[in-house]
Amino acid sequence: AVANMSIGGYVFSRNPRSPTHRAFFLYAALIAVWALALALFEGARPPNAWHTRLGFAAGSLVPIVMLRFAECFPSSTHSTSSINRWLFTPLGLGFSFLSWSVWMVASVGIQGGEIRAVYGPLHGPFAVYVLGCFAFGFYVLHSTYRQTTGLLKLQSKYLLIAMAVPTVLAVVTNVVIPFTLGTSRYSKYGPLSSLIMLGLIGHA
Repeated sequence: AVANMSIGGYVFSRNPRSPTHRAFFLYAALIAVWALALALFEGARPPNAWHTRLGFAAGSLVPIVMLRFAECFPSSTHSTSSINRWLFTPLGLGFSFLSWSVWMVASVGIQGGEIRAVYGPLHGPFAVYVLGCFAFGFYVLHSTYRQTTGLLKLQSKYLLIAMAVPTVLAVVTNVVIPFTLGTSRYSKYGPLSSLIMLGLIGHA
């Protein structure tokens, strides 16, 4: 969490007036909160549902901020797409608000020697929202990569790789596996991929 915030803060300090830099900082800050929530979830005894709900609340906002960052790059004059404004942003804000209810996380306990969260009925729609929003963000970045040349094309390539590979790993460990197998055993590995992602994006 500290490393992610440091990367986000450094990039922001390079150009605080840039919408792209501000979007990246917010992206890094939300991922840092998500990573901290997972650390609290893994370390607290007895387990506390509040930590899991904090992770979902922050995690619900990460995809829409990632999408906004993708839309800002490389030109800060790019406007927010109607799909983001009228579909993904309301969904992300709604899921973040409802993360504090039993609709997302019903309870948390220890079963078979491991911490296990019992998810609510919104967990399935949440997984669909995350996958859809990230997929659209990758589409935006890929479109930018195809349309740019020179240094911007190289930066776009870095961003696309930095976003795609670690994000897919984090989504598998923190969204797909919990949704399909009902276990959060591998969620603690998600923040490791986020650190790689933010480092590569910061470099780009």
